[in-house]
Amino acid sequence: MSDSIETVIEVKAEAEQPSDVRISASTSGFDEEISLYDGKFCGSGSMFKHIVAVKKQEELHVVLKMNESTYKWTFKAGVGVVIAPEHPVSGFTQYFVMNVSFRTKGKAASAWQWSCICNDVRVSRMCL
Repeated sequence: MSDSIETVIEVKAEAEQPSDVRISASTSGFDEEISLYDGKFCGSGSMFKHIVAVKKQEELHVVLKMNESTYKWTFKAGVGVVIAPEHPVSGFTQYFVMNVSFRTKGKAASAWQWSCICNDVRVSRMCL
């Protein structure tokens, strides 16, 4: 763990209809998948905020499974969003926002956001 980066993953969303949602994370540096959210979601606001360890120079993979669909993101510290859906996440009517920030030795290193607001998909670097 000494060669790892503290990584914060936060998802905010809005869904008018209850849906079964499963969101997990993994890295190429660890064998285990991390469950971030597994249950029904309906409403708006924060779905979750988790802190995970990612080995330096490794990628963070996030997978969302919902309503027979699978969405995948890949983030890398200092690089940004490597892979992300180009289309809206179905089932989230107004917004679905994923924030990922990397920290080394307690200091912010880089932060990224993938968002879909009113069907407008964007990737941006966040100011820390």
